Amino acid sequence: MGLTTDSIHTTIVTKLKIDSKCYLVRTNNHNMQKSHVLITCENGSEEIVGTEIVKITDVKYVARTSGYYDLVVELEAKNEEEIKRIIGTKIKNIKSIRSSLMLMHA
Repeated sequence: MGLTTDSIHTTIVTKLKIDSKCYLVRTNNHNMQKSHVLITCENGSEEIVGTEIVKITDVKYVARTSGYYDLVVELEAKNEEEIKRIIGTKIKNIKSIRSSLMLMHA
């Protein structure tokens, strides 16, 4: 079809965008390691940060929250090391993220 993985991912995310506060991508793979990341952003940058995070292939869900954390992100990867790599090299390098907390689960 001539489509790159990134363009397919962008199309899926665009179609499943619920509103400006939440994105959802559905998967059926139950053999993957899952993690949630709670993110605190610089004031007023939540939507920009969320838009950047949703571009990451392994991100399955991004939602704005109220309280101490601004965003909750669900990741899915083949193992815990891959989750840590994604957080360390992709998520934490996004401008305007002040802090993050990873919650690993089965």
